[in-house]
Amino acid sequence: MKNTSYKNKQFVLLGMTFLSVAGIAGCSKVELAQSTVTLELGDELSENVADYLQDPDEKILKGASLDLSAVDETKVGSYNAAVAYDGKNYPFTVEVKDTTSPQCKAKDYIYMQPGTLIVDDLVTEIKDASETSSGIVSCERKDDLAACDYDDMLQKKAVVDTTDSYDEADYQESVQLDEEGCYEVTAQVKDSEGNFTDITLNVYVDGTAPELAQNVIDLDVDASVISIDDINTDDAEKIADMLHELPDFSNAEWAAASDAFCGDNAISYEYEQKSFNLQKENPVEVLNVHCTVQDQAGNEKKADYEVTVTYTGLDAAALIEKTGLILQTSDDTANEKKPEVVIINLEQQILKKFQRLVKIRM
Repeated sequence: MKNTSYKNKQFVLLGMTFLSVAGIAGCSKVELAQSTVTLELGDELSENVADYLQDPDEKILKGASLDLSAVDETKVGSYNAAVAYDGKNYPFTVEVKDTTSPQCKAKDYIYMQPGTLIVDDLVTEIKDASETSSGIVSCERKDDLAACDYDDMLQKKAVVDTTDSYDEADYQESVQLDEEGCYEVTAQVKDSEGNFTDITLNVYVDGTAPELAQNVIDLDVDASVISIDDINTDDAEKIADMLHELPDFSNAEWAAASDAFCGDNAISYEYEQKSFNLQKENPVEVLNVHCTVQDQAGNEKKADYEVTVTYTGLDAAALIEKTGLILQTSDDTANEKKPEVVIINLEQQILKKFQRLVKIRM
């Protein structure tokens, strides 16, 4: 009996061991990590089956497959998906949603002439996975332009937030700003899922052009570098070229600008010769200078000035003698000799040369 009992015990133990090993070998169980997976529109859905299972063992990972064929990641909606393993499907749902507000770039401020302000002037770039619409939703005049400061304007930053939602029926494509002053304007961008972004900035309206005042009346140019010996008797055009190569007008400040608001006014110049006289002492040229000033809003004013350019250091008497140019002297009245005044009119060839329009942009 004792031996039989011992053998029975051995048999029972061996049987329990076999069942335990068989159980371990065949107990792989597929369990989904979640029944619903949420995907933000614009993101990519994982194609790794392990991301959809709860603690899968190696055997399951080797044998399981993922079916996402019915999911459209580019459209908001609810889609069916499944994990397949050992001939059985384990279905789950993929919810594609758009919960992200539009990303917007906007100007920090606008400085403009009186006129029409459109929403595209404010919002320069929109990024969103869904379709969007936009419009101006608020416009309020805050101050007179005289109460504002140009340097303060340059430091302004647009405010971008998601605080107030507006009905799309309130969207305006444009607003009319005909009165000078500082305005606070808000535009809103909203996507088809109702997510929105507000952009608020200051708009400065200026309709007054800057003032111009003549800054240069007389200008001396050193012509001593020109040697009379280098000038041929009949080379009139060379004389013109030599003299006109001397002045550096590229940085000449012919006029000064002032503006009640704008602190950054651009001045451009064009000039042409009005007259040129080669006198005994110094050649003198009179220029017609055409000035244009424009502020950063686009307001513009023009003015014309005469500038006298005197070429100093040139031996004009020697030049007169060498070139044989025509002399004009004053008349003797009542046999009374008057001091001689010498004015040399350049030959027609030189006159044409100097009357060429010269443009300077500053």
